[in-house]
Amino acid sequence: MKYVISILVILTIGIVAGLLIRSEMAVTSMFSTKASKARVFSLLNDFEAIPTWNSSVLSSTIVSAKTGIGCKFIEKRKELFRVRNMSFTVLQFIPDTYLKVEGKSSQSTILFEYSIQTRNGQSFVQLRFTETPKPFLFAKLLLPTYQRHIDANMRTLKSLIEN
Repeated sequence: MKYVISILVILTIGIVAGLLIRSEMAVTSMFSTKASKARVFSLLNDFEAIPTWNSSVLSSTIVSAKTGIGCKFIEKRKELFRVRNMSFTVLQFIPDTYLKVEGKSSQSTILFEYSIQTRNGQSFVQLRFTETPKPFLFAKLLLPTYQRHIDANMRTLKSLIEN
């Protein structure tokens, strides 16, 4: 009986620690297209068009300058159990090459980093998505789901770019 209680105590401590310890969750996705870097970047930089290719975003409204560093927009985002608004700011902007956007809410910060490179007539688009803080246990359990979701959004983005 002592061993059962000891095991239950250890499991409980592990689960509680997994919920209290904060962790970063990062996902990377990439695709290639024959579309120009300018075509790709124009869609990435059109923040009000995000709902057409990101299934988590119900709406997106620009609230400041249209482009460049400091541009601000608000997204209405669909999450697992609710819908919430999240404020975004462009942190870095290199036309046709790189875009870094930070989103903040009361609970977390997310970063979207898009880079575009050209090789052999193809544009290679890479997204690195990072969310912090995330409870360690959730970060580990949800990582495959986030990866599938990001990959699906990137496939939709590629389809829009190529049509």
